[in-house]
Amino acid sequence: MQGNLDFDYADDYLFNFNGSYGFFVEDNWEIGGKLNMSLSDNVEQYQLGAFTEYNFSTGSQWVPYVGASAQYAYGEAWNNDASGFNFQMAGGIKYFIHPQVALSAEVNYSKATDDIYANGEGKAQDDKTQILFGTRFYF
Repeated sequence: MQGNLDFDYADDYLFNFNGSYGFFVEDNWEIGGKLNMSLSDNVEQYQLGAFTEYNFSTGSQWVPYVGASAQYAYGEAWNNDASGFNFQMAGGIKYFIHPQVALSAEVNYSKATDDIYANGEGKAQDDKTQILFGTRFYF
């Protein structure tokens, strides 16, 4: 589970939530499903798709990772809507506070087939870069 809250947005706020569920197909390699949602006064954006992530074992509580995902996306901003496919690349690091719980920090870049994202000036665009913080649970 990841997310951010942006108070320096074209609206009064922007709330992002990213949830995923996956399983390890091999040591360090995870695949799964992903749901993203962004909401503000004038913007709604939803994405549903699949992801893969590779974790680099370091022998410590710090685990760097890289990932990629593809999603169907729908966005509505200021009464204009668009839909398309979104592709995302990510890199980050996890810090395990317990063998089954990690805190994470990630930078990701998303590129869509249509202008589904709203920038801070209220204009539609087809890409965005985010910094996300989250908590990961492993069962």
